[in-house]
Amino acid sequence: VQIEIAHILDAFTELSDMLATELILRKKQYAYYLEKLLSEEGLKKCAEILKEEGALCWTRIGEVCNFQRGRVISKIYLGAHKGAYPVYSSQTKNSGEIGAIDTYDFDGEYATWTTDGAYAGTVFYRNGKFSITNIAGLISCKNKDQLLVKFVVYWLQIEAKKHVTDGSGNHKLMSNVVADILIPIPPIEVQTEIVRILDAFTELSDMLATELI
Repeated sequence: VQIEIAHILDAFTELSDMLATELILRKKQYAYYLEKLLSEEGLKKCAEILKEEGALCWTRIGEVCNFQRGRVISKIYLGAHKGAYPVYSSQTKNSGEIGAIDTYDFDGEYATWTTDGAYAGTVFYRNGKFSITNIAGLISCKNKDQLLVKFVVYWLQIEAKKHVTDGSGNHKLMSNVVADILIPIPPIEVQTEIVRILDAFTELSDMLATELI
């Protein structure tokens, strides 16, 4: 019986190790393609493949996006207003969700980023009804026919951390700094294809991470 139990548990351990290794490899692969696809060379190559013409346009994010900040949502408030709508804050665990309340401040497709603390510059894609705390910022595209929110998210996952400041030991990435970050704006078809590829890598990584839980 001991031998059989050990055999079964060894098999699970081996599978878990294999999935962990696969997840590490997929994350490295994702990081590689994220950098590669969003490089100027990668964007131009993608445009060539899709036969999209036109020069690659660069602009400040503040020119093409709107910015908002969240509000103070305390633990007491979370406990007193429990509901179905997620509240996102500065942490990275559980995609930044710290609880759920019975109201929401935003409804739609957005990018959020952590403005203060150890995880400053962490960027997430949001879609649906939710709220954010005062240490998170919100980005929406002014013209969704020109710029995809997910494209902004993937771009900032590369660029945002480069602009985090460390004043008096408190990491910060304020709205005015994010607004000054330059972003390329390839044709919408190119953005769509890049998002499709990166979404596939994200989905695979999430699936492997779920298998490990």
